[in-house]
Amino acid sequence: MDEDLTMLIGPASDGALLEIGVLDLEGDDPVIIHAMPQLYVVFNALEAEAHRLGDLVNAAQPQTRRGSLFARADRSAVELEARVSTTLRITRGNLRVLDRLVTEHEAKDRSQLITAVLQAHFTDD
Repeated sequence: MDEDLTMLIGPASDGALLEIGVLDLEGDDPVIIHAMPQLYVVFNALEAEAHRLGDLVNAAQPQTRRGSLFARADRSAVELEARVSTTLRITRGNLRVLDRLVTEHEAKDRSQLITAVLQAHFTDD
């Protein structure tokens, strides 16, 4: 990725979240070269990570401690982080696709699937 390219998430004038790419953000003449609605960011991440959705969801499942008389879910640092809720406006057809992916990959819910995918997509090299 270009050193002068900065990717941001921010609101459009109507409040909808956008992924925004800015060239030369710290310079004299920054230029927005990319603005994508949040929903498309999610769709792109799901499509890019489709080959490993099962592994990502499995890694996001709470793990139980071994060597204890009682099963206790370990709380990962990710679980303990503050979460920000957002709403995606999605068609019924695309909602059915998301629900199918949740079922296929045994995710707890849509949020777990999308969170696992976005974390992997934006943190993996």
